[in-house]
Amino acid sequence: SKVNIDVLDCSSSEKVNNFIKSNLTNLRNIDGVLFPIGMIFEEDTVQNNISKTNELIQANYGVIVHFVSEMTKIIKEKNSGTIVGFGSVSAYLGRDLNTIYAASKRALDSFFESLAFTNIKTNINIQFYVLGYLESNMTFGRKLILPKGSTKKLARIVYKNINKKYKKIYSPYWWAPI
Repeated sequence: SKVNIDVLDCSSSEKVNNFIKSNLTNLRNIDGVLFPIGMIFEEDTVQNNISKTNELIQANYGVIVHFVSEMTKIIKEKNSGTIVGFGSVSAYLGRDLNTIYAASKRALDSFFESLAFTNIKTNINIQFYVLGYLESNMTFGRKLILPKGSTKKLARIVYKNINKKYKKIYSPYWWAPI
């Protein structure tokens, strides 16, 4: 199988629309979408200013839903394919930091559950990965209580499950009890 990697500025739905319009011919040939995206601000608290709040909601929920919804239309035409989303364990534990990020990821989890439900009688596979700490730019240089998971191992798990019907997977696995 062939994998194409595209870089997409996900700061607004307008940029996503422009990407889709300018790549529509190539996008019609896709068999799946993997959309690993997340953005945090150190000062993300319940007292965020509205501008920062909207930016976090867009990057961690709104733009993802927009893009996945558009790609689902294309994949439904073929009645075959896989859509993979990535959430966060922070969505399940109230906290004083990363509050808007966590709320957005909880909404994304609900969206993917609904997406799976609406595609239960199709040949479209829906996957959702609930991620804990991984070796990534979001954890670089941080002292953490639990060890970081391997992004390479996560990639192997995603690949192994790519043709399975709805599945929610925690990675690293030790986050599953949350």
